[in-house]
Amino acid sequence: MADGKKGRLACRLASSDRLSIAELLSSPKIDPSSIPYYQEVYEDVLGGKDDWPVTRKVKEYAGYLMQRPESVADLPPVQFVDGKLHDGAHRISTLYLLSKLHPNSPWPKAKLKVDFYEAASGS
Repeated sequence: MADGKKGRLACRLASSDRLSIAELLSSPKIDPSSIPYYQEVYEDVLGGKDDWPVTRKVKEYAGYLMQRPESVADLPPVQFVDGKLHDGAHRISTLYLLSKLHPNSPWPKAKLKVDFYEAASGS
């Protein structure tokens, strides 16, 4: 994130963590309003809607994780810059979907890697 390419932020890694979806959504380090569409994807799936490409992709990822639950540990970190989501909306949506659809399974406790960055002064 700090490579100087156009469109990239100069940031420093402040901390890293492993968080469940509930921990992530309730973390005081995170502005939950910066996380797009995870609720909409869940509502689409409940309603049987499959016309939005984001919903289709999240369902694809969820199917992959259901077949290979250990692969959650291999996912790249979700990234927040100054508390706002920078990368990882599909991963969050996927884990949210699995946690809501399978509340009595390991999914609600599955942990995503999360990196917290601080934007460099002047960014």
